[in-house]
Amino acid sequence: TAISAALTLQTFGNAAVPEPSTVVLSVTAAAVAAGSFIRRNRRSAATPAAT
Repeated sequence: TAISAALTLQTFGNAAVPEPSTVVLSVTAAAVAAGSFIRRNRRSAATPAAT
């Protein structure tokens, strides 16, 4: 949901105020969300007991 929110924010930012800073912020937020999501998946895969 964090990634979709970041993509929605990026689309809205491009439509309303096409500032490079807004785009960079949205892309950075999406990258951070994706990184934490992958990290979470790796951790639960390493520990099958954690559901």
